[in-house]
Amino acid sequence: MTDSLRIAFVHFAPEHGNKEKNLETLLALNAGAAEKGARILLNTELACSGYTFRNRQEVGSVTEEIPGSTTDAFAALARNYGAYVAFGMPETTALTRMYYNSGVMLDPAGNLALRYRKINTEIRWACPGSPYQKNVVRTPWGRIGLLVCSDAYHSLIPRVTALRGADLVLVPANWPTSGLDPRRIWRARARENGFYLAVCNRGGYEPHLDARNSHSGLYTPEGEVLMENSVPESGVFLCDLPLKHGRIRPGGVRKLKRKRRPELYHDVYLDLRSVRDLTSFYELPEPGPVTFAAVPVPGSLDRSELLEMVHRKLGEVSGKVEVAVLPGALLRSSRLSETSEMFDRFEEMAGEFNMMICWGHEETLSDGVLRYVNKVRPGAKTESRRDSHFIKDVRRSPGSLLPDLTDNGAARIGVGSVDEFLQPEVSICLSKLGADFLLGCGNGFDAGDFDILATRAFDYTHFAAAGWNWAFVALPPVEHTTWRTVLEKERPIVETLDTSQVRVKRFQDRLDVGRLLEP
Repeated sequence: MTDSLRIAFVHFAPEHGNKEKNLETLLALNAGAAEKGARILLNTELACSGYTFRNRQEVGSVTEEIPGSTTDAFAALARNYGAYVAFGMPETTALTRMYYNSGVMLDPAGNLALRYRKINTEIRWACPGSPYQKNVVRTPWGRIGLLVCSDAYHSLIPRVTALRGADLVLVPANWPTSGLDPRRIWRARARENGFYLAVCNRGGYEPHLDARNSHSGLYTPEGEVLMENSVPESGVFLCDLPLKHGRIRPGGVRKLKRKRRPELYHDVYLDLRSVRDLTSFYELPEPGPVTFAAVPVPGSLDRSELLEMVHRKLGEVSGKVEVAVLPGALLRSSRLSETSEMFDRFEEMAGEFNMMICWGHEETLSDGVLRYVNKVRPGAKTESRRDSHFIKDVRRSPGSLLPDLTDNGAARIGVGSVDEFLQPEVSICLSKLGADFLLGCGNGFDAGDFDILATRAFDYTHFAAAGWNWAFVALPPVEHTTWRTVLEKERPIVETLDTSQVRVKRFQDRLDVGRLLEP
């Protein structure tokens, strides 16, 4: 029984529009990889055609039905080498002449195992695929899923794929590293869903697409890099994925079901495409600048030292900050009197520094631990809410709620725990309800989680969090450029942001929502 699965990444530079030449070269590269022991041959998006087409007329001559001559050629190769083959191609349909940017996966007998039509597709010529299409199939090593390129950008299409049981997801891609570098996104998608993610990118150059610095990669369910490589033109990268008893380590749905709270996620189905002005639609505060701080605190202090440290750090940013987020579990106690005293102290600081303060505490019970997220505004009493995603909370279901929203100054703010915001459904629900800022109270430092939290900015919110000796901020990307993130280990992060920047929101609404909401 083998202890690894060899995957070939055929990182190809197609000649734009030259389908016959591209196919000939691809078959040779795939055959060479199969002869070196690759059992999965993964190719790029639109591998035979090239990528940039301005309209239906331009792409029409290189489209094919599935099955067709291109799939027949790859099927013969799959049968010859007993390998799975995945690749991207422009598809057409005989009856309707609709065009799709499709991913194809063939099994070792040359049969069509999966056909996946890209959902976030090229709007100049391609029809979006159905969110309900099958994209996961059983193999001898486990369940393998198929996505195409930017369908891994938005968090909920990979999440649906994980909930369908995928242990490994294959992604043919055309995604240059310049601008919005996808490697961090791929690490995040693998980690937040608990599956292996294999992405085959491309090389070469086309008008309006320079892919000579593009990377392909293979990522573990922890978001670790098994392989990342690049070549300016064409090349083949081989990587061995570890197996246990001949199987891919199962992940995805089994682990997710312990972490998720789908009964709280119903707002993901809200369709806001017709809403142009969220300010009036949700009666949000008038947009404008808001200054906030993410304030790290050492985790080794006793209660009095901690309160003194918090007071000092908040004092350093007072006068310019309207909202501050602090770590979770600032107090761990089984005594209600200590919790009450802590609330009183934070209420005093909120008034003294004239700022809204967000923080957390834990309550120790005989049968477990409850974790709370708190917020207090000047002149008000502390509002406290159970952490809905604290996995050690034996009473979390029922009895806890999704983070609520608070209007403060020019912002609508969602305050939650980092555990809550590690689940993409939570941030999307709150963003769809008008959140301008998401503030997370965290604890220990886990570098892999920051890749996940960074992508919360893709949901058109400003994100900030603080924990023991760390503070983190992620801001939404502008167009297709990289997004800004800041990580500090000791010093507070202070940012002034305009909420008008996130009042126009776009979401991935072509989703299998039923799958997301199943218990």
